[in-house]
Amino acid sequence: MLSWRIGDSGPINRWHPGDEPPWPLVMHVAAGGYMSMKAHNQAFERLAWNVLMRRYIGEEVELVLGSFPVCTIEMMDCTMARAMALAFPGQLEKVAAIVAPDVPKDMEGNALMKRMMRPRRVEKDGRLVWWDEPERVERLGRYCDQDVEAETAIDLRLAALTPRERHLFERAEHVNDRGIKLDRQLATRAIELVGVATIKANRRMKELTGGAVKTVGQTAKIVEFLRARNVPCSSMKKGDHDELITYSDLVGDPVAKAVVELRRDGYKSSTAKFPAMLRCASEVDDRMRRLLVYHGASTGRKAGRLIQPQNFPRVDPDRDLPTVLTIIKLLLSREPVEVVHDILEAIYGEVMPWMAKLLRACLIAEDGKEFVGGDLSNIEGRVNAWMGGEQWKLLAFLAYDQGLGPDLYKLAYSRAFGVDVDAVDKIMRQIGKVMELALGYQGSVGAFLSMVNTYQIKLADIVEVVLATTGRNQLDATAGKFTKAQSFGLPEHWWVALKVVVDNWRLANPRIVQSWWDRQDAAIDAVANPGQLITLCDGKLAYMSTGKVLLARGPSGKILNYWNPRIIEQPATVEVLDEDGDVLDVLPEDDALAMPDGTILGRRKHGKRSVAFDGTNSKTKKWGTRFMYGGFQCENDVQMTSREVIFEAADRIEAAGYNLVLDVHDELLSENPEGFGSPEEFERLMSANPAWLPGCPLAAAAWRDKRYTK
Repeated sequence: MLSWRIGDSGPINRWHPGDEPPWPLVMHVAAGGYMSMKAHNQAFERLAWNVLMRRYIGEEVELVLGSFPVCTIEMMDCTMARAMALAFPGQLEKVAAIVAPDVPKDMEGNALMKRMMRPRRVEKDGRLVWWDEPERVERLGRYCDQDVEAETAIDLRLAALTPRERHLFERAEHVNDRGIKLDRQLATRAIELVGVATIKANRRMKELTGGAVKTVGQTAKIVEFLRARNVPCSSMKKGDHDELITYSDLVGDPVAKAVVELRRDGYKSSTAKFPAMLRCASEVDDRMRRLLVYHGASTGRKAGRLIQPQNFPRVDPDRDLPTVLTIIKLLLSREPVEVVHDILEAIYGEVMPWMAKLLRACLIAEDGKEFVGGDLSNIEGRVNAWMGGEQWKLLAFLAYDQGLGPDLYKLAYSRAFGVDVDAVDKIMRQIGKVMELALGYQGSVGAFLSMVNTYQIKLADIVEVVLATTGRNQLDATAGKFTKAQSFGLPEHWWVALKVVVDNWRLANPRIVQSWWDRQDAAIDAVANPGQLITLCDGKLAYMSTGKVLLARGPSGKILNYWNPRIIEQPATVEVLDEDGDVLDVLPEDDALAMPDGTILGRRKHGKRSVAFDGTNSKTKKWGTRFMYGGFQCENDVQMTSREVIFEAADRIEAAGYNLVLDVHDELLSENPEGFGSPEEFERLMSANPAWLPGCPLAAAAWRDKRYTK
């Protein structure tokens, strides 16, 4: 059925299949008009009208009008997009509860709708029996009517998108409608290979544990097995694997080590994306659509849907790509999948870890077309240094881009530990890389651990190097801060080594550290003085509170919203992250500013005062109280600005004739006729510096291929 109204207070009308066409609505659509149609999650209504309603009323309408009127993206005004652009939740029931509590979404009707959308049963002859009793249909109609009331109320109470944001919304919808093609054969064969690898991994797990654990997915039994072997284990989360492997090595238990490795390598949740790809791909043209949602994150970045393309593992062109191409060649051959598995296992060892790196390659260009794609190099690190005024780092980026300076990760370790850059070895460089990627947003030991696990670096190697290159005085002073409550279960000397890494990175980046405290102070000043503009970071950022919302303006003019801001009294805080990089807790760290040698890292004027606000918890997805601190604000500012950089690049790229089909954080992917454009042009268009970002060095790397392999 369809419920609809014309105007903000007109009567709500209802249409059912078999009824006369809803002529007033048909004529309204036919008249067109920019943003003349309003809906929450407009893509649903737009596509339902263009596809489903055409099936039901198309012939009758065409007899009168000559053609069926189509809802275009430009005609649609989406209240969900407007809500998310203001940092409200996207779901209708959640945003209604906040901005229009007097007109709530009908959740009882919502439950009925979810029941009625599925058949009650399937008869032996294949006939579907639905939940379509007249009283249920009538109740469903009242639910649809109430949705119209709720959407109307939300529309009246939410600000419109700015012209710039409206442009970005429209482009996001066009990209979503284009979609991207799936190599159905490769995805199907990958599923078969995962099945073979899983059977063999389960068999091996059963052998290793003497039948105590029968599959790699039996988490509780694996934990129980390890405990029985005196390996301290409370869970098998992603971040626990490397620590358990290291501990098993330390106590000399090869069986425990093999069990953990098998679990880590044989239970890849990312491989569930292969079946999801097949479910998402159109049976008409094999293209997957609606993979991204505009302003899905409060910072303005898009969020992934369906197959979550943001979570595809990166493929290193030197280390990984040759192996990935070999796997593709074998899978697309006529060899039985069991034979392919055995060949790969003989050459590369465990097969399952490689399957996750095959996900990107399942996306292909149409016949006669090819991809041109590229990504910005360490855009967040560059923007963070630019905002904070960390001049040595900006000069280092510039020199490296010009081929005149050292590797940035080597330089990071060199500056942090006082080691000559030419003496930085492979492990030191890895430490430098993790430091740069993990610590820029006030992250401490937890953030560093999370990134170590992401890159599968051995903690024991890091600890050994750090302890060997750190003076005894610093080690002893750092050990004095050790508490089990914040140790993440690490042995004391391991925690000390990682805390030294954190402290040394902060010493090497004093301007960035100071910018954390400056942000925290600026937010407090703004909330304490509504209507007053508080600028910081040499005018690149500004805060102002209206009393109802704290506004944070970035250098491009983009504004972030923090609702119901208020000042609270609590200790200075720093985040503790879990293995997925999500905030577990916000704990006091009173010594965050003081280094073992007495150096003061940054100064703040408001001490134990901070700002609380209402927002969506990234872990629970519930609306409630959240707390601001410098690192959190820094991350939001940097990601907002990085988003603006990549979106301006997308404008230039589309203006040059490239057809974007996917953008994932710092990456852009276009699909064009073979021979169109060039990677060199793509790089130039991506890395052009916006006028509002003077002095921030940008660099891009681009490629051309038939597959999304880079």
